[in-house]
Amino acid sequence: IVALSLIGLFTALIIISRKVNVKDEDVIKYNYFLMEENGKNGIIDRSGNIIVNPEYDYIQIPNPEKPIFICFSDYNLESDDYTSKIINDKGEVLYSDYRNVRAISRNNTSRKYLYQNNILTYKINDKYGIITIDGQKVTDAEYDSIETMEYKDGLLTVSKNGNVGIIKLNGDIVIKPKYYSIISDGYYDTDTQYDNAGYIVGIKTNSGYKYGYVSPKGKEILECEYNLIKRILEIDNDDGAYLITSKNGKIGLNRNVQVKIRNEYEAIEYDSINKILSAEKNGKYGVYDLDGNMILPTQYEELQFAGKIITAQKDGRQLVFDANGSLQKDSEYVHIMPTKSENYFILNRSAFFHN
Repeated sequence: IVALSLIGLFTALIIISRKVNVKDEDVIKYNYFLMEENGKNGIIDRSGNIIVNPEYDYIQIPNPEKPIFICFSDYNLESDDYTSKIINDKGEVLYSDYRNVRAISRNNTSRKYLYQNNILTYKINDKYGIITIDGQKVTDAEYDSIETMEYKDGLLTVSKNGNVGIIKLNGDIVIKPKYYSIISDGYYDTDTQYDNAGYIVGIKTNSGYKYGYVSPKGKEILECEYNLIKRILEIDNDDGAYLITSKNGKIGLNRNVQVKIRNEYEAIEYDSINKILSAEKNGKYGVYDLDGNMILPTQYEELQFAGKIITAQKDGRQLVFDANGSLQKDSEYVHIMPTKSENYFILNRSAFFHN
């Protein structure tokens, strides 16, 4: 009896502690469609049968596979005031315990559906929370706003007490609401799309806005002490996030938290062909690799990446280097561009080239 009681208690604890499972799902097909008649909205099914009579100001279909429709009445576009109710294909009212329910718009252009298809927001005393499309409560109504994170349909931007953060669809916090602004760094690859993009976060200070950097998993990498942060998007995520930073008007380079080039330059630009960088200081130019090793010192009046070579001017003389910084004394080409084959290049001669 004692053993069975303990097993029962253990099982109950598991049930109590289990979180609502919410994930972003791909909808397979459209079963329901919006219709309009005399300025009012209704719903029809795939066969053209009227499921909801056209008598509402607007209707949202969060998941076009499921017969769950959010019907709006007395909608005021300017003030965003409205009355909403959720009904099914039988006209039955659902989730009547929740008020001002609405779907959350997607904003990821890689997806073809209008709304997050598995969650809804509700409103209590001007605060917002989340329920699943099946009516299960996910979060309390504790946020000032809830929106889809830019480029990341599986995450939500929330605001609380004037600050913003990031949460998952199941309510788990990725970034606590403590920043003035959060934007994606824009990193994209074909396999994971924007999943491995980090976040550029900002705060307000007495001296203006300051920015930091947070990893895709929510770990703060750089504190908010920079005037500008920009990720080099051409470098694969496996090599770490390379960040061009500006601090007190000076530019540097970080790989995540590691300083590769100190903030002492007027400009830094990345050459994706050779995976090297040009740096400008006091009107002179030099070249670094991604580890911060100097390839060419900052002593040239002009510098240009030309395919697989570097052209530079010093004291009125034009010089040609390879990507490793070796002077090409016998070269007659100033522009070498790669092709799809690693064995062939497009070569441009220069009529004014001098050794």
